Amino acid sequence: MRVLLTGAGGFLARHLLRHMATRGPRPDRIVLLDLPGRLPDPELTEGLSTVPVEVDLADPSSAGRTIAPHAGPDIAIHLAAVLTGRNRPDIQARNTRMLRNLLPYLEGAGLLLASSSAVYGAPESDDALVDETHPLSPLTAYGTGCMEREELALSRREPTTALRIFNMIGPGQQGTMLAPSLALRLAQIETGRREPLLRTGPLHTLRDYVDVRDVAAALALLLESGPPPTLRTVNVATGSLHSGREILQRLLELSSAAPEVRESGPPAPSSKTVRAIAGDSALLRRETGWRPLVPLRRSLEDLMDAARREVAEAERRSGGSDRE
Repeated sequence: MRVLLTGAGGFLARHLLRHMATRGPRPDRIVLLDLPGRLPDPELTEGLSTVPVEVDLADPSSAGRTIAPHAGPDIAIHLAAVLTGRNRPDIQARNTRMLRNLLPYLEGAGLLLASSSAVYGAPESDDALVDETHPLSPLTAYGTGCMEREELALSRREPTTALRIFNMIGPGQQGTMLAPSLALRLAQIETGRREPLLRTGPLHTLRDYVDVRDVAAALALLLESGPPPTLRTVNVATGSLHSGREILQRLLELSSAAPEVRESGPPAPSSKTVRAIAGDSALLRRETGWRPLVPLRRSLEDLMDAARREVAEAERRSGGSDRE
């Protein structure tokens, strides 16, 4: 089996490659695509047959020049996306352009596309689990962009599965997201690199947190079963809700820091927010046997450990001079 993996140096892709290297499946060849300087370290892919390729998928000439020799894989896994400033329309336009530039080289190939629960918007009920038949009504530029990319991928009429991933969490996640941001700041407070004060946005919302290693396992199971048999969407979710306040409290319990917490008030009632959303992953479970195995506590423990390593490395590079 020949696989093409975009965003190969990203958060989810690194965990997927680690999963394939240790647990399989092991394709005959994996073409790794990412921006210059972003490809994964070779030790991460030890034991896998990989071909690293530097490319800017948003540039059609770059994409054509570099992907053409690797066109026609058995399965492509499209994880490439710009997430910094992800609610900016121009960022989402770039993400859609990357997929559009990739699709001409996937003729006859199956496609696994990373999408998001953000396509659903606000559920009709806070208590009900959202399944794949729920109406799509995204409230953000990110959700709208994901919906557009699903439509683009499914319109090619080739075997495609769009994975609607709920709130991913785990070691290696960038600090713009709630949990890793809190973990990093707590680790900085522990070492005196930051004053003992945590300012946060509203923490009342409820989300379905799924560990990145469980998402990687879902991708591996879908990959192992071969090209998708049809055009479909599947949720990757745990079905459990946790508030931002619970995430903070659990991280505080794992940390030696005891900061003052200042949480900003909730948004105005007229603002477009999703108060609560949890996913029904029965379809994925039924078709692959997948189930989430990593408990939230372990996700947060590993986040704190990763944050402490990041702080220690920053301390080493600065010689202890970079303190707030």
